[in-house]
Order: sequence, then structure tokens, then C-alpha cells
Amino acid sequence: MPRCVQLSPDDYKIQRWKNGRGTTSQLLIEPADAVFPIDAFRWRISSARVNAAGAFSLFPGYDRLLVLVEGRGLDLGSLARLSPFESVRFEGEREVDAHVASGEEILDYGLMWKRGEFEVFCEVMESSGLQTLEAAVSGPRTLVVTALGGGVSIQVGGASHTLAPWETLRIDFSAAEASKDWQITYGMKEPSARAIVSRLERPKEGRSGP
Repeated sequence: MPRCVQLSPDDYKIQRWKNGRGTTSQLLIEPADAVFPIDAFRWRISSARVNAAGAFSLFPGYDRLLVLVEGRGLDLGSLARLSPFESVRFEGEREVDAHVASGEEILDYGLMWKRGEFEVFCEVMESSGLQTLEAAVSGPRTLVVTALGGGVSIQVGGASHTLAPWETLRIDFSAAEASKDWQITYGMKEPSARAIVSRLERPKEGRSGP
């Protein structure tokens, strides 16, 4: 069975942004003992509230993905304008300015990873469903599920887990486990419940990134 670790908001770390203009809640970082933003890291998942215009921190050599989870919209200039639960990918060295409506606050979910080291997939699950991981992956992979807006139940093989809002389940598959088909079932406990599902895996042979 894959290794599963469930985390609550009490386990997350509140840290200053790299540019010092705000704070973020760090859900996960790999390696786990890396100190952000001082140490190099392979990947990181965090969530931040934004209530004013400002520039994003720069992370050369990393790729990023951002999902808007609360608020009416997030204007990222020429990059994108996000509506709730939409996402955008961009290079960590790209200069990006965020703009929110006056008096409004938004909440995002952010993922960043070392370029070329991982293939990353992320989606927002809005209803109960079934996800089957593809077979014949050459290396280990990590699946991260974060509940939003309501409780979420997850079944991995024969194991069951229940997440309260903003709880996270990290599922690590070894190389041997990743070569098998795994069915992950999501059950939403309330109509408003959603789950952000992020998958990180080593690029297949002959590929250098997404």
C-alpha cells in the first residue's frame, strides 16, 4: 500500500513571502526539513490570502501553478485573469503582478516545483468520482489532496480517509507501487465540497518536463 499522511491546518507553517510583502500557509514542502525560502527544495504547496496589488516573488528555475479558491477573480495582467477554481501555469522567473478588486480579498492555492524534475498535474474535483492512476510509470509519484468548502472522503485501495475543510492527504507511491493501476475514489460530503488534487511524478524516459 502507498504511504498516506493526513495533515490539518495546525500542521501547516505560516511563513513570510520571499519578497516580504505578505505571508503564506505552507501545506507541504519536499524535502520536509527544507526551510523556505532559504533552502533549495524540490516542490512546495502553499496557500496565501491577497488583498492588495503587488508583484509575485521570483523563483528562477522553478515552474508554478496557481488556483483561485476564494474570491470573485484574480487579475494577473498579461498572464491570465482567473475566475474561481481556474488555474494558470507560469515560469518562476516571470514577472507577474496580482490585482484584486478594491476592498476584496482572495485566497489561492499554489504549487511550485523544480523545472524538469517533475511532471505535474492538478485539477479541482467538484463532485464525487473515480480517478485511475496510469500504469507503467518509471518512478515514484506523490498525490496530494486538499479538501475545500466541505468534507471529502477518499479511498485508496482498501484504505479510507476523511478530510475536513482545508485538511490535506499526502499519498506517496513507491516506484514498484507506481507501476500498478490504482483507483482513487473521492466522495463529497456537502454540495459545496471540492478537492484540489495535485500529482507529481518523475518525467518518463525521454521527457524533461510537462
